[in-house]
Amino acid sequence: MIVVSGVATMWGVTKAQISHLQRSLQKILTRLTTLEGRVAAIESKEAVKTSQLKTISSILSPANLAAQSDAQATARERLGGLEQTVRHLVAIHNSKHPTQSTD
Repeated sequence: MIVVSGVATMWGVTKAQISHLQRSLQKILTRLTTLEGRVAAIESKEAVKTSQLKTISSILSPANLAAQSDAQATARERLGGLEQTVRHLVAIHNSKHPTQSTD
């Protein structure tokens, strides 16, 4: 009888410990799930920042800056030519219209 009561006591203690370990394991799993979500969010933000940095790097690359500089120089040359043409047309026209007959 003493052995049965000792086994029953040990079974109760073991069952309580298993129950406690299951609750602890569930808390750990919950925290792990939360941490995985946080890590995923951080990795996503890091990927976005890396993509943005690559875009900025390509915009500021020496080859791209040289192409932009060439395009700006061409635009300046064309603008200068257009300004000369406008000045010439204004000088010819002199802001006055010739009189027109109404026959």
